[in-house]
Amino acid sequence: MKLNTDGLGVKLGNTDLIALADILDEDETVKTEANGLYYLVKGGTSNFNVKVDNMTTSFNDTKLDMNTPVLQYNDVKEQLETVGVFVEKHKPLPIPANFEMHGSAEGDQEVDFKITDVSDVKQVKTIDLQKSKVALTLTEANQPASLNLGVTHLKNVRLYLPKFLGVTDVAPGWELKEGNVLVYTLNGGTYNYNRNNPEICSVYLNKVALDQTEHKGKVENGGIELTPNELKVRMTAEQVYFENRAGRELSMNEGDQASVRLDIKVPNNVLNISQVTGIFNPAINPDNERIDVSSDLPDFLQDKDVRIVATNPTIRFHANMSTLPVGIDLSGTLTAVKENGAFENGAPTKVVKLDNSVMNMGRDNYVYYYQGNAPYDPEGAKAGAATVKNTANIGDLITELPDYLEVDLKNNQINVKNEYYTVQLGRDYHVDADYSVFVPFEFDRGLKVVYNDSTESMHSDLKDLSATGTLEVMADAYNTIPLELLVGLKAVDVDGNVVPVEFNTAEAHVAPGDGSTYTMNGEVKQRSGSEVMTPIKITAKLDDKDLLSRIDKLCFNIHADATGSNKLVSTQYLKLNNIKIKLHAGVIADFN
Repeated sequence: MKLNTDGLGVKLGNTDLIALADILDEDETVKTEANGLYYLVKGGTSNFNVKVDNMTTSFNDTKLDMNTPVLQYNDVKEQLETVGVFVEKHKPLPIPANFEMHGSAEGDQEVDFKITDVSDVKQVKTIDLQKSKVALTLTEANQPASLNLGVTHLKNVRLYLPKFLGVTDVAPGWELKEGNVLVYTLNGGTYNYNRNNPEICSVYLNKVALDQTEHKGKVENGGIELTPNELKVRMTAEQVYFENRAGRELSMNEGDQASVRLDIKVPNNVLNISQVTGIFNPAINPDNERIDVSSDLPDFLQDKDVRIVATNPTIRFHANMSTLPVGIDLSGTLTAVKENGAFENGAPTKVVKLDNSVMNMGRDNYVYYYQGNAPYDPEGAKAGAATVKNTANIGDLITELPDYLEVDLKNNQINVKNEYYTVQLGRDYHVDADYSVFVPFEFDRGLKVVYNDSTESMHSDLKDLSATGTLEVMADAYNTIPLELLVGLKAVDVDGNVVPVEFNTAEAHVAPGDGSTYTMNGEVKQRSGSEVMTPIKITAKLDDKDLLSRIDKLCFNIHADATGSNKLVSTQYLKLNNIKIKLHAGVIADFN
């Protein structure tokens, strides 16, 4: 049966409000804020360790001899004469049993102290030590075997330690003065010596203060230089008393002498370090996860023609440094990559350098790199713990959406800040980090998204129909979505093949709306009243009578272009009124 329908018009009425939320679906990639603003979010993770290697602090046994012998021939000769014993010059001196002699003592020596195997450090301010005992032992020295003289006591003895060594827990009877001078104060300053217990004093070291040295703890060739004068340890005694221990008269020849030696010993010759304060430069090479952009994008962002021209695209770096005892200088490189193809300029990559920013120790840190007037964070900008860097060309990375963003923080792009910090050597300080790309759909001219959709299957309704001529669909489009909508249309058969129906969509351009939104009046969507109205028309030309029966679906391709600045909100809408279909064709229906 053939029905001639030239000029026949059918009114189909009006649509409900078609909210942007009905067109653009939310997912893990595209979300909306509470106010309905759309934004794109993609992210990745990173982690890094900060470790300063151990150094060696050695303190080898040091023997301090007196600069001159305590007792010499002439000293003893004079003291014998005071008790009435006169001896001819150059003759042996007879020393009566239990006769006591004395002489002053003074000597100095560099301690055998070294700091070696230093790496990952530029300068050491102080070294905090696990308390390490230093034993100061006095022994009799430099006398011939035939001269059996022994020390009985010392008067006003003083021991001068290197000033850069921190001293604590001084042995009883001794006082620490001026930070490094040990003075014996009991018995009017007289120390009674016991050769069976020759340790006259002990102290514990708890610090090495290299900031008090000439070179300020600067590291050169894996070590720290100390001057001879800084390493010097010194002993003085107003008098050291000796007695004849032989129980009989002894003979002292010209050239004989008696003296003492101070031995300075640390157990195992090693000072164990608890922590170090200094300026550190360990290598930090984080493991970075690239930001996968292209997978899981919603349909309206997958077309090759999509362009994102956002007003304030933002990349946020976050690192929890609550357990890290150092601050970090962060810079980096972001590379947008087209894995199978190229960008509009023909290049497969686009690169943006991220300027140096600061992440502080002991807290959560957020760093924003953004383009525009302010960073965008859908969670709210972390004002109290954030470093903000305006990066002019960061939007270039996502204008054409890449397959992925490569985040490069290696090769000295993360460094410990050039400041003094206190760390435990050999400890791995671990930091977990993440980064997110936020692109709010607040845009400038040039934004383009592409929406593709199709009707339900119409094949069961059209398979028995054939027609030639033209078909017109007309409507009044009321739009608040601030994008110009350019409609494309094609017909496909049940196998998805294009049916060669010629569609003319030249008059199917919907003017951009003003960005206003609907409001809710109970359960009813209340129009804004400021929509932009555009009459639209789509014409389909059927040159072959069998084309109509082959159509299964009509596929829409809507290019939405920004012609100015605005934003996309889920409650913006489109409404079609006065929808009409006009036929300029003869339709044949087969009822067999």
